[in-house]
Amino acid sequence: MHTIMKNASANKCLSKKEIKEIYDLGRRGHSKYFTIIWHPQNEKNVFKNAVISVPKKNIGKATSRNYLKRVIRELYRINK
Repeated sequence: MHTIMKNASANKCLSKKEIKEIYDLGRRGHSKYFTIIWHPQNEKNVFKNAVISVPKKNIGKATSRNYLKRVIRELYRINK
């Protein structure tokens, strides 16, 4: 249901504790198809860790949801 992005190394996943912290304390950005939740590291809202959530309700097929998450991660990687 969600994918994780880390600024330092995009290949490592966050622990369940870190994901819960991001969900509880993080800021949210919504679009029609997905939600991104990040934990701001300073007053400029620069984030180190983020979680992307794409619900089944909006995009039915898992392959489509995974493709969207991959595209978002790649855009982040290119533009960071």
